[in-house]
Amino acid sequence: MRNNQIIPSTRELRENVSHRLSLAVTKVGSVTEISQMIGVNRTQFSRYLSGKSMPRPEVLYQLSVQLGLPLEWFFSSDVTSTSETAVLQFGNAMAELVRGRNFQIMDDVVQDGLYLLWKGMFNSASGAEALMCSVNSYAGVKKIKLSVRRILAEDGVIDGLPIEHHFINGVMFKSSEGVLSLFSESRFNIMWAGYMQKAYLKQSRGLDENLIGVLTNYRPAGRNAVSLVPLVLEKISDKVGGVLGAARRSTRYCAEDIPPHIQTYFKTVDVPEYRF
Repeated sequence: MRNNQIIPSTRELRENVSHRLSLAVTKVGSVTEISQMIGVNRTQFSRYLSGKSMPRPEVLYQLSVQLGLPLEWFFSSDVTSTSETAVLQFGNAMAELVRGRNFQIMDDVVQDGLYLLWKGMFNSASGAEALMCSVNSYAGVKKIKLSVRRILAEDGVIDGLPIEHHFINGVMFKSSEGVLSLFSESRFNIMWAGYMQKAYLKQSRGLDENLIGVLTNYRPAGRNAVSLVPLVLEKISDKVGGVLGAARRSTRYCAEDIPPHIQTYFKTVDVPEYRF
């Protein structure tokens, strides 16, 4: 399957989105009209059209609702794709996971509160990293903010700047098969797409609060632009969140420091890391 799939580069992703936005403008009538429709100023939308900037997920979501288009339509390289066959082309197996599925706003699977987004790192002895999440409903959209602590600097994404907090916007959607998460960070042009299958929902500590899936991470060209790794979204208490949210050198955890129930989930999701 891997060899037969087309893996889009960061440039190709930008071109696909830019082209689809151009089609959306044609459908609406003008850049001014479409900008007013979604609450984005004309200059910023022009940057999206030119490919100089990637739209935030919530911007694409608003467009998909206003225009009656599936969210994945904006990322498909096949202009003739319909809502039934459009594929969200975010890396390797992601395409097969979301093919032909209609994503809607989700409010019942991921509840409001504090979360840890555990991201498996199978090419590293450190085992996994965890990102603090605060999840809330905003205007009918399940919106996520991730506070990423220093890990971007450690990975060389922000050239070693000692940033204690960094916020990433995201939205979640659901289908009958699972949950689709989209995260973006516009300043450094990073986009993540996570897909979590309901089939992997586990009873942890007696509660159905963990979602298991895969995460596709996009970064600028030359910096391991695409990687696919398992992820776990785990709900945590305010008290635990306060402890984990305290200043730390890194959000990367050694294997022996990862909670056993999280280790079990990573073993359940048999997805090695791919880099292109």
